Amino acid sequence: MFPEQPHQCVVCKGTGFLRVNLSNRNGATEHFSSALRCPCRLGAGGQQCEKTARMAEVINTAFRATLQPSTVRDYERVIETCMQARELFPLDSPEKIMCIFSLFLPCHTTRFPRVRAALKLWHEMHNFAEPPFEHALVKRFLRGLQVHPEVSATRHETDVFPWKAVPPLLKLWLLPRPGQQSPSLTCLRNGAIFLLQFFAVKRIREILDLTAADLILTADSIVLYIRKSKTDRTGKGFHMRIPPTNSLFPQLSTALRAYLEVAPQEPTQHLFQSTDPTGTRWTGRRLCPSSFNCALKRTAEAVAVTGKIASHSLRKGGASWYLLKGNPPELVKRVGNWKGPSWEIYAKFSLEDMAAMLQENDDDE
Repeated sequence: MFPEQPHQCVVCKGTGFLRVNLSNRNGATEHFSSALRCPCRLGAGGQQCEKTARMAEVINTAFRATLQPSTVRDYERVIETCMQARELFPLDSPEKIMCIFSLFLPCHTTRFPRVRAALKLWHEMHNFAEPPFEHALVKRFLRGLQVHPEVSATRHETDVFPWKAVPPLLKLWLLPRPGQQSPSLTCLRNGAIFLLQFFAVKRIREILDLTAADLILTADSIVLYIRKSKTDRTGKGFHMRIPPTNSLFPQLSTALRAYLEVAPQEPTQHLFQSTDPTGTRWTGRRLCPSSFNCALKRTAEAVAVTGKIASHSLRKGGASWYLLKGNPPELVKRVGNWKGPSWEIYAKFSLEDMAAMLQENDDDE
């Protein structure tokens, strides 16, 4: 029997509401067996599985070359969290799966696909049968989590990068600092990433996946070949063109050309690589999105841009700027390669932005 004293185990907390009042879409209630047991109730008698203990090491060594660093970290976090419930492995019943997912009760449901993928990977590497993810109880359980009040209902929204802050921020990256003859490779690289993300309205991974052969500058356009895209279901990639200059940053083409002169030259190499600690040599490794995010946030603060600023803020800022300039929404949607109505949440601007843009247009005339 379970002990009666109250405790704070998140698994017991999660499975408790499941047992009693998890409702499906038809309003019916599913009652779970009292045999649904959480690791904290099983005592310390179970021995730690050596293969499970080495999972983080295996992921680091076997998958580091094929997975993005942020994805690897996500897998590691899942495995580390599941180590709290190692007595439940392998997951051979719906109840065990629901116990494991209850460990992630405070997480947003968008993380659940990563949890599922990591669990599937764990079972494959240990030659266990795939967990019964498609079982009706598991599906109903996940639907219940989506409406449960303790599960975050919102994404970690980033703020829109204000278009008026684009020129002053780029000056910090693209102009030499005192005592320097030219900007460092790190600054030139960050400036080029900023320009492409903002004015091409692209996701950070779409930009960082570019190779040296994927960015072409001509007299009348800037051509990008996007190899991988979240919405490209054919997997063939696509080309896009953006004007070489604009009213917000007329030196767009010039700045990109300056970067290409110092960028990696091999056609198959990543165009945007990490640098050594001095910022003077390329390492040959693709730049990690989190590294650019950190640099962007620090530089944004230097030009008095605060709030939740990350690389996605540039995609939002670019979409908002194009709309404020009077471009048709369908054109902006096509430039950003959005396939559904979700693009509307990226195009945000205030009445102050509109007034400033109208004033700028009046000044141009």
